[in-house]
Amino acid sequence: MHRSWIDFIDEHPTAHLVAGVSEATRGAQIADRRHLLCRLIAKLEPEGDFSMAVVRGHGSIEIHCGFEKKTDADRLADALRATAIDRYQGYLTQRAFRFDDTTCKAIEEALRVQDQVDAETMRSAAAS
Repeated sequence: MHRSWIDFIDEHPTAHLVAGVSEATRGAQIADRRHLLCRLIAKLEPEGDFSMAVVRGHGSIEIHCGFEKKTDADRLADALRATAIDRYQGYLTQRAFRFDDTTCKAIEEALRVQDQVDAETMRSAAAS
């Protein structure tokens, strides 16, 4: 379930973090990237709670994705080839990935392909 960041951290103070590091600086670009990441997470169907926050720091803007369950964080981190970091206190695990235009295009393409697969699966099930 997607929740507010403050509520999420209150309930899961030692969550699992996956951070997208972006050079984008305009609010609309950041909002678009956050929305894209939210669509990807939804497609991965997390089993536990998760939340997202936009964080400014370390000379960039980061989109933080916090997960209650390590398996949910692992799925996102694996999909985005995130690498281990040790930048923030309190998280059980933390990884980061470069959230640039190339990554955005790859996510968009993966979502497009998965939507086609889902549609075909539904058509096949309806025909059965």
